[in-house]
Amino acid sequence: MRKSNLFWGLMLVLGGVVLLLNTTGILKFNVWSVLFPLFLVALGLWFVVGPMIFKNEKLETRTIQVPLEGALSAEIKLEHGAGRLYVNALGLETGNLLEGTFNGGVEQQVERSGSQLKAKFKVDAGIVFGVPTVNMQGLEWKINLSRSLPLELEIHSGASESLLDLRDLKVSELELHTGASRTEVHLPAAAGFTKVDVVAGAAEVVLNVPEGVAASIKLDTGLISKNINLSRFPQGGVGFESPDYATAVNKIQIHIESGVGSISVQ
Repeated sequence: MRKSNLFWGLMLVLGGVVLLLNTTGILKFNVWSVLFPLFLVALGLWFVVGPMIFKNEKLETRTIQVPLEGALSAEIKLEHGAGRLYVNALGLETGNLLEGTFNGGVEQQVERSGSQLKAKFKVDAGIVFGVPTVNMQGLEWKINLSRSLPLELEIHSGASESLLDLRDLKVSELELHTGASRTEVHLPAAAGFTKVDVVAGAAEVVLNVPEGVAASIKLDTGLISKNINLSRFPQGGVGFESPDYATAVNKIQIHIESGVGSISVQ
């Protein structure tokens, strides 16, 4: 049994006992007025004390391969949450869409429809409450993707550090949602047209556009630090754009929404 499950199980039992005592008249006050504050106290203690008590807790590691089996395009969704996420291209084509190690447990869903493959991976629901009790470096996903077919990537991350090296991949769409995190992306070098949408909270996001690839950049931002390479992407109109964007063979359309944090496009 996970220690996190035991902790929250005991909290539920304690809450049930308090409600039972109130219902039978042994506790003669409005229990509901104190249960929620007590829950917040327990949650705060879990966040503060849990990592110190359970810092050596070992996490499950899974190795997963998803075969192509004739797929000509793929959609991949990653719901990572907290920890570290690495995405790269497969060194050699092995007949698989994806090969990866998932430290911290993972839930997997794969669907096939004709020549299209859809794969979804998300953090094991069993560790949702357990996340604060472990070393965040332990919740680490290392994923390698096939470079042989067009890909649509959707990535959701929380308090994380992510490094996405997509230079050798045929990514046609990248949708990135991230919270209090640092994310660095090396964008595709020869994918034709790539659409990139970033929605970030209090985050640092670094987008690296390969040499020889044009880009059009639009920012909808609040209190952020912006660092745009103006020598490659001069400002004009409603954003920033390479002079040869309209005629470029390989080009990237970037739209970034961010509240606070740091945005860099190089």
